[in-house]
Amino acid sequence: MTWPWLVAAFALFMLFISGADALDRYAESRYGYRPLALPNLTFMLIPHGIALAAIAGLADATQIELPMLVPWLTGALGLAAAAFMLWTIRRRTIGWIAMVSTLAMIVAAPVLLLSMLFRTLAEAPPGDGG
Repeated sequence: MTWPWLVAAFALFMLFISGADALDRYAESRYGYRPLALPNLTFMLIPHGIALAAIAGLADATQIELPMLVPWLTGALGLAAAAFMLWTIRRRTIGWIAMVSTLAMIVAAPVLLLSMLFRTLAEAPPGDGG
């Protein structure tokens, strides 16, 4: 009974990765800019990590005995980083590409980072390394 769920989850995961790759290639061909480039994905690890910390309860000030202002500041930092990325991509492409790529990076920055890194390595020209 578990196998169909695993196959469905893997298919959904691959659909997400393929969609992100297609969006990235479309933006590059149309606007000459890759919104899911490695520097953007690396930068988006900041709000992604803050969001994961908040979900996991790590940003709770009562657990680490910090002032109550700390969770609000970390949340503001995460929102500012996401807004900056949205603004940066919107300047170079159009609104829907900026929104979709920023949301995808917020949700799955580490996964997309590895996926795009492997894609970049796969597209590298062959050589002897020297």
